This record gives sequence, structure tokens and C-alpha cells, in this order.
Amino acid sequence: MRQPFKASVARLLAAVLALSSVACGRSAIVDSALPLKRVVIYRNGVGYFERGGLVDEPEVRFKMRESEVGDFLATLAVIEKGGKYFYKYGNGERPFIAKQIALPYKSGNTMATRVVTAYFSHHGPIIRATDGKWIAVKMMNDPMNALTQSYSRTKAKNYAEFSKVMEIRTNSSNNTIYADADGNIAYFHGNFMPKRDTVIDFSKPVDGSDPKTEWQGLHDVKETITLFNPNSGWLFNTNNWPWEAAGTSSPRRQDYPKYMSAQGENARGPHAIRSSRSSPNRSRRCAAGISGTR
Repeated sequence: MRQPFKASVARLLAAVLALSSVACGRSAIVDSALPLKRVVIYRNGVGYFERGGLVDEPEVRFKMRESEVGDFLATLAVIEKGGKYFYKYGNGERPFIAKQIALPYKSGNTMATRVVTAYFSHHGPIIRATDGKWIAVKMMNDPMNALTQSYSRTKAKNYAEFSKVMEIRTNSSNNTIYADADGNIAYFHGNFMPKRDTVIDFSKPVDGSDPKTEWQGLHDVKETITLFNPNSGWLFNTNNWPWEAAGTSSPRRQDYPKYMSAQGENARGPHAIRSSRSSPNRSRRCAAGISGTR
């Protein structure tokens, strides 16, 4: 019998995924059979995509490309002992933490609650199972500092103040283009950038039992992919790779670890460059702004 379960969780997940990945016009990376009910685009560039509907199954699945997941996915072999679950880590074992989570939903004209069990490793929450292994996702989880950084950068009066705000290093959702009345322009490719073992391929799920996959602190902003007043006199970004952000003054791929730019080029990058070249009355800086970057 069909369950009249309004997918509140689905709406929440869709909103979170939209916030983390569609904020600056990146191509859609979330796939779900639930119909899209509402779209809100805020002035700061953040998109809210709400999906809702009736589901027949006890779970709702969202699909997204592994390379787009902010940070990394870890696979964990599950060991069951006495009704409890454990996973291997290094030379030992660690317990999964089980938490009961109450999910409210609308049932007819009233509200009902459904309790589900969620599991957590030290990497982060378990989001799915594949081939007998549980997949955990590790992401930046520092909401207070993230909110502080998002607000404070709108109050910066010059580049010195803006760059100081960027040192908080909690912007994990988008690239940033800066311009001011003093004639300065700058580009930050990401901001929250964990240090990682360069031998390991983080574009796909890694072995969560291997301590070598752990983050090794954060990169300083000066170690990340940035530009300040490039000699080309212009820069742009469409949440694509940074290797053509400023023409011949662009960052060089060989100077940075691969994990700093995992998404690659997108169709909007070449289009922005073609638009700037084909419009003699439009400056390249203006073309970059029209393309939707910030």
C-alpha cells in the first residue's frame, strides 16, 4: 500500500545539495525521481531546489557525481558483533555510532513522525552501501565560522579586509571573484582546502580503513589556487577549472596538487571567453560578470 509520506527529508537534502553545488551556476549534479516543486534563486547566488512527493519505498535516493562531492567519500567494511556494527581502521576496529533521528512528515491534515537509525563513523555519516561496504562522507562542518565568513566578506571595504576574511577558510561551496573601487581584481579557487596525500585518487571513494586517506590539516590561502591583479588585466570563472581564468596569466596546473581542481572544464568557460572576444564594446571584465560569476 502506498505510503502517504511527504518527502521532507528529500526536500532538505535537495536544498543542502543545491546550496553546496549550484550556488554559482555549476551544471546540475543531483538526480532524483521526485518532482521539482519549487526553485528559489537568492540575490547572493545561492539556489534552493525543493523536491517533494509520495514515495513507495522506505528510503529516498539522491544521485550525484562522486567528483562533485565536497571533500571525500570513504568505503568501510562492516563487521557485526553482538548486534552492533564496527569497521576496520588501521590495525584495529572502531564502532559505528548509531543515532535515532525523528523525521516529521505530513499525513493527511496532521503531522506524524518516523524514526530512523543513522550510522556515523569518525569520517562522517553513512550515506549508502555498495558491494557490502558502507560509504561515509567527510565534509566541512563548521557552520558558525562559515556563516561568519559569508557575512563578513560582504562588509569588507578593501582587498586587505576581504583577504583577511578569506583566512577563515570555511567557504567550501564556490569559487570567488573579487573586484573593488581601487582597481584590484582577485580570484580564489575554492577556500576550504584540506591537505591530502597526493598519491591517493580522491576523485572516487577511498579506503576509509587506511589512515593515509585522512585530511592533514588545511592549506593556507596562499597555498591554494589564487590570482591577484594578473598581468592580463582581467579574469573570469564559471565554476570551471582555473587554468584559463586570466589568459596567459592563469595559474599553472603543474604548480598545484590534482585534488585542488577536480571538477575540470565546463561548457560555460569557453563560451564566456568567446563572448568576450566577439563583443568589441564589452570589456572582458564585464563579460565575466555577465557570465554569472561573482
